[in-house]
Amino acid sequence: MSDARPFLIATGGTGGHVFPAVALAQALVARGHGVLFATDPRGGDLLARGTPLPGGIRRVVLPAGRLGGSIVAKLRAVVGLIGGLVAANRLVRR
Repeated sequence: MSDARPFLIATGGTGGHVFPAVALAQALVARGHGVLFATDPRGGDLLARGTPLPGGIRRVVLPAGRLGGSIVAKLRAVVGLIGGLVAANRLVRR
């Protein structure tokens, strides 16, 4: 396909986000487009447990923060969110 384009699909880590994103990725690959699939660690676990991505799709797991109850947990979450933002920014710039 001469007008193939690269796509970045970013999704959260729950099945309600991952499964529709996988279907979209499959449709894009079937049309000859390149796909980079980005998710958080929960989505990465979901994909590793049996939600296969079609061939030709690169998968990237970005760091993410989850807010906990303590101050230390909240600080870790902020660091995780900043790390995810930096990693996502690098992906988009490529």
